[in-house]
Amino acid sequence: MIFIFNPCHFTTFLFGLVSILPLSRFTDILFPFAIGGCFGAWVGIVWAENGELSYLEVVSYYVQHVFAAFLAPLLIYLGGRFSITD
Repeated sequence: MIFIFNPCHFTTFLFGLVSILPLSRFTDILFPFAIGGCFGAWVGIVWAENGELSYLEVVSYYVQHVFAAFLAPLLIYLGGRFSITD
């Protein structure tokens, strides 16, 4: 149960909410929290401790961390939902 509240899982969840919900005040409030959580994904990539994980778990670990750190903010920005100047 502790892994459900992992910061990277929570950041990915916030990006999912921001992506699928209609543009509103609520998504405007959620977006900075999701961007702020990207730092945790970078930390997870740099200082990964996954020595005892299987190959599939290591791959899924890096895919999720790269998505949360780089691809999700880029996709939301390129989609036109939010811009850097807002």
